[in-house]
Amino acid sequence: MDSGRKLTAQELAELALFLYQEGDSYQQQGQYYHAKVRFAQSLSVFRKLGISNETWVAALLYNLGRISVHGGENKQALAFFEASAHIQQRLGEEESVADLFQELGRAIAKIGDHALAYWLLERASRIYQAVGMQEQSNLAQKELSRVAGLTSSLEDGISPASHTHRPHEFAIQIDDQAKERFIVTVDGEVQWSTDKGPDQPLTLGLTSWQVVSIDH
Repeated sequence: MDSGRKLTAQELAELALFLYQEGDSYQQQGQYYHAKVRFAQSLSVFRKLGISNETWVAALLYNLGRISVHGGENKQALAFFEASAHIQQRLGEEESVADLFQELGRAIAKIGDHALAYWLLERASRIYQAVGMQEQSNLAQKELSRVAGLTSSLEDGISPASHTHRPHEFAIQIDDQAKERFIVTVDGEVQWSTDKGPDQPLTLGLTSWQVVSIDH
């Protein structure tokens, strides 16, 4: 790639998609650090297009949540999942959100993190109920009861109520410095701190890129 030439919008879109696909490939191979870097770079390049690309932001946040689970960073995972859910619900994709949360809740319950599993299954049940899918909601409720019976209290101070109805702020970091911040509001809007992405959008080596959740 000629780094001295300004890329067209089509080339930026192709680059962002390539980085996303490469991140997904790394994730499937269990190379979570490299996956996290590529997802952060993809998010930055999508931002360079000058539009919100909320569908892609939701997908990237969801995948960053899955990576956080594998790294044992459960509070980060909750922030990523919640923000992704806000966006997808805004886009009218409630059923997909519920399916993903139920799938993840089941998997995470098997590895013993009952707090995170409970939160995911509880969200799945509420979304199913809201869209009139009562059978699926009842199934999620049964799984909730089973998970609740496995632990007397939610771990690490995490509870479903503490992670709902609040905005989530994130930062794209390069070399441990926040280059850009964005907020996902409780209504699912993505609000960026600037009109442009980070100043170094095409320094795309597999080092020093990440997206982090900023606690309020």
